[in-house]
Amino acid sequence: MTVNRDKIKTLQAETNSRWVRVSADYFEHELFAGEEFSRRDAWLWLIANAAWKKRRVNHKGKMLDLERGQLLGGRAFLAEKWGWSEKAVRNYLQLLVSENMIRMGQSDGHYANVITVCNYDKFQQNEIPEGQSKGQSGASAGPEKGQTLTKDTNNRTGSETRERANDPEISEGSIGQNETHAGHGVVVNCDTIRHPAFTISLPAIRMGTQASGLTADDVKTHCVAHALQWAAEIEAGKLSGSVVPSKIANFLSASIMGATNRKAAADGRKAKAAQPDKPSLAATLLADVRRRKAEAIAAMEASREPSH
Repeated sequence: MTVNRDKIKTLQAETNSRWVRVSADYFEHELFAGEEFSRRDAWLWLIANAAWKKRRVNHKGKMLDLERGQLLGGRAFLAEKWGWSEKAVRNYLQLLVSENMIRMGQSDGHYANVITVCNYDKFQQNEIPEGQSKGQSGASAGPEKGQTLTKDTNNRTGSETRERANDPEISEGSIGQNETHAGHGVVVNCDTIRHPAFTISLPAIRMGTQASGLTADDVKTHCVAHALQWAAEIEAGKLSGSVVPSKIANFLSASIMGATNRKAAADGRKAKAAQPDKPSLAATLLADVRRRKAEAIAAMEASREPSH
């Protein structure tokens, strides 16, 4: 069989359309009772337990609103559920945040940890994906009771995303609520700047630049400028790996702090230049010595004059 570009595209479309329905009861099955969760199990558990539509939950006697893709995630509760230590849970959640797979936050006034699964719609789509194989089960308007829907091609890390900058599934992704096009394929929301070749986590940048004194909008503006520059270079034909830093958060944090320090130094020089020159201590002492010497000479001359 001859392998050509069309057949490769067809194979990729079939691969990207594979879906598996997994019952949420999988996590409570007696066959696995008492077993420690793997990191893959924990990730799937988060997706399975996230709200598939906006709903209210009771947290310690108070009602909280969860948006689609959100769930409560206290470390002690997750540690018990997953069979891990609280430190292991904390480290794992931090890893997921750094990979832009989840966002962590707190509900207003309730001090409840809220986890938001990023790109949740890719895991729980409301429509059958284009190219779904005949006879294959797609996602309904919501999962059936006790079920979740996961896709085997959407859990990509940042490095994998950069390598797939030209993937049509990524490049033609829909714009979500409260997101805006910045140009060159760059999409911006309150927490993320994304492009088919890279993703920037704004909370991570803000955390690394707290000492700069910049506002959140200032930090976002700086990051958007870099994102547009990278996107334009990629659009011009450069490889993403040669344009986008391997550690985006570290690079942008250092860039912002460097720009802030340079501005502070420049402002200091301008302020100094605007002030009148002050004589140095040595010059002041020398002038004082000369003044005293002159006074002494004048006094001596006055004493030599004959008195009448």
